[in-house]
Amino acid sequence: MKLPTKLLNLFILSIVIIQLFTFFVVRPVAHAGLWEDIRGELEPIGTAYGVTGAPNDPRDIAMTVVNFALGFFSVIFLILIIYAGYLWMTARGNDDQIEKAKKIITRTVIGAAIVLAAWMITLFVISTLLSATNENLFRDRWRWF
Repeated sequence: MKLPTKLLNLFILSIVIIQLFTFFVVRPVAHAGLWEDIRGELEPIGTAYGVTGAPNDPRDIAMTVVNFALGFFSVIFLILIIYAGYLWMTARGNDDQIEKAKKIITRTVIGAAIVLAAWMITLFVISTLLSATNENLFRDRWRWF
């Protein structure tokens, strides 16, 4: 049984919308009280070390944006790999569908490699700049390995 393309696209779109809804709406509402409890416990520790409020440093904001973008791209990568695997497993000997699945997997892996390489270059440049300016406060935040 071959699923219509529109139905498959609608299914994938609905999964993405549900994921975004849970990430942006349900999770903050469900954890609102928990977040306030954690913040109340950590505020004295932050004050003791001179860290107060939200991060105002552009490097912290850039790091947050990069981490969010990497998370988003990893979800897209996973969805594309699952979709290509589904196409391949349901091909039933149809060479055109197998080739389409192989192309999707190849392009997805190449895209993921490009994103990973960009992240590694960014990590290297930022850590080099931070060590060159000798700012010990922010250097440890960029060491993820």
